[in-house]
Amino acid sequence: MIAKPELSALVCVLDLPMKALLYSLLLALGTAALLPTQVVAGTMQPYLDPDGNSGIAAYELGDDWIIIKFKSGSRFLYNTQSCGAENIAQMKKLAVLGNGLQSYINLKVKKRYAAKLK
Repeated sequence: MIAKPELSALVCVLDLPMKALLYSLLLALGTAALLPTQVVAGTMQPYLDPDGNSGIAAYELGDDWIIIKFKSGSRFLYNTQSCGAENIAQMKKLAVLGNGLQSYINLKVKKRYAAKLK
């Protein structure tokens, strides 16, 4: 088993697609709590959007929340209280993968954000 400090060192040298792969693997194994929060929180990360058809520009992840910045400049905070833990987990996964997040929000989460940020 990898300890959290060792995982921090590993993640620091990974590029974004490899971070996404690692995060997806940890989510699938039910061990996403091992991912160091400084890797996914504190700064907005660009949303990859390989198809170029998303309105999402960037995201920031926390333990039980996600902030989504849209290309319009609007930022919304979603958390486990506003839309549920399962939705937050899936939104985090899609954010890191860089694909499908806007569709998921439109279909599952809709306007259940906790706050609109400035």
